[in-house]
Amino acid sequence: MKETNMTALVSAFARAYHARADGPKVFDDPMAESLLAPGEFEKIS
Repeated sequence: MKETNMTALVSAFARAYHARADGPKVFDDPMAESLLAPGEFEKIS
């Protein structure tokens, strides 16, 4: 089993959170949340 890279996980979460909730948008990354495993967004937030 591969170990999760925490830097990649937190970066994907930050981009997904920004795309979902923040404003004004600096950038929109609709793919960021798909990089997270099911339930990871909720667990991290």
